[in-house]
Amino acid sequence: MSLNKQRKNSSKKRRDIGKGGASRKGQKRTAATVKAEKTEITRAARKAKNAGHVALTGVGRNSGNAKTAERATILKETLHGQESFHKLSWKGGNMIYPLPAVMVSCGDGETSNIITIGWTGTICTNPPMLYISVRPERYSYEIIKKTGEFVVNLTTESLAFATDYCGVKSGRTVNKWTYCNLTEGKADNLEFAPIIRECPVNIECKVHEIVELGSHHMFIASVEGIQVTKDLMDDNGKFRLNDSGLLAYSHGSYLALGKEIGTFGYSIRKKPNGKVSNAGTKKKKRNGKK
Repeated sequence: MSLNKQRKNSSKKRRDIGKGGASRKGQKRTAATVKAEKTEITRAARKAKNAGHVALTGVGRNSGNAKTAERATILKETLHGQESFHKLSWKGGNMIYPLPAVMVSCGDGETSNIITIGWTGTICTNPPMLYISVRPERYSYEIIKKTGEFVVNLTTESLAFATDYCGVKSGRTVNKWTYCNLTEGKADNLEFAPIIRECPVNIECKVHEIVELGSHHMFIASVEGIQVTKDLMDDNGKFRLNDSGLLAYSHGSYLALGKEIGTFGYSIRKKPNGKVSNAGTKKKKRNGKK
């Protein structure tokens, strides 16, 4: 071995010892070593992330791999310094919650049934239209398809048991009206489908189109009329729907609605400090000049 090569090796050993790497003195960084270090870095980074801390792990520095260590930096995302917003990535699925858990009633003149539906919502204001999505194997599917009618009945806290029961039991084997003590009522604008009288709102619908999507078929329907419980009208003629104890469904659970946060358009009527918005101020000034 040449003198120059011996000097280089001696110098390398001294650097290793000075870095605290005596245990790895003279050891080459094999692929397995690098992989083990990266695994250790990943574990340390995950631990720091779960703890919610901003961390720069030092693992790998002693092995002379500072660049790899820097890649393990975990940044804490904050909003006004209050909360962490680390995200997990899941595959595509249904995650629009909360939503209404409605009981849909249908009939064909000989029999009638109730099915609880979660996949429902408004799709057009004018003309008023909504949808429900139903699995083709459900008992109510053929009834709705044959008659082209159904009623969307909004549910309340007091109807939670019936709402759940009508979603897990089949009308082929049980009379849900009798079991849940629910009362059929006459729809004003439909021939076959009845309303559920215990529900605060009954939305009478006629099927406009059936879209076969996959596991569910979507019934797109026009709203032909609505019946509401008279007791929810106040002395000023306002419909107090939110006083009925409406029921919501979120990620497997039935929930009651919470306290009111605001009303439609409240964000532009006043500033956060309670003063009238600029638009309102300008309007007052103009009126004052007149």
